[in-house]
Amino acid sequence: GVVSPKIYFMDNKHLIWFAGGEFDMKRGSGRVNGVRKLDSSQYDKSMEISFATGCAMLIKKNVVETIGMFDENYFLYEEDVELSLRITKAGYKIVYEPKAVVYHRANASIRKSDQFLGILSAKNSNAHIYYYYLVRNRLFTMRKHANIYQWATFLPCFFLYWIYKAIGAAVAGNYKAMAGIISGIKAFINSSKNHESS
Repeated sequence: GVVSPKIYFMDNKHLIWFAGGEFDMKRGSGRVNGVRKLDSSQYDKSMEISFATGCAMLIKKNVVETIGMFDENYFLYEEDVELSLRITKAGYKIVYEPKAVVYHRANASIRKSDQFLGILSAKNSNAHIYYYYLVRNRLFTMRKHANIYQWATFLPCFFLYWIYKAIGAAVAGNYKAMAGIISGIKAFINSSKNHESS
């Protein structure tokens, strides 16, 4: 159904950005293989995976006709995770093929000028955008695909992780990033109210 390539960082062409991935219910997101590791042929084997990044994927026409496109409600981040879940639930396979190679300019959507600043940097005025969509959209994915038992596993991990991230943002002096986390949760709660009333 879908083929996903090996992906390197554009700024460091020997550093892996993606070498396949799996959906992690505790995180409500995809877990990437090999990220930020130097390539020493350790991810040169083709294999079936459960998560394909939206950065680059080859999808058969009939798969798109069956399951549809990306969910436009996501807008930014995690839409590929949700699409991957629909793909595998429909019975299609996602395969990682390392012979296909792509170079990716990571986080280009929230880069500040041409120099990427650390997400938690006090100088990165766009970090709140990253966290807002990441938090909100992971909750969207769980609402669409998780059962009550999976929610029970996910929620404790989710809140512990994002409390840790919020504290880290505050320590770094990036209060906008911390606010982005809170706003993402609020946006999900508001969307859930609208979802229930519709």
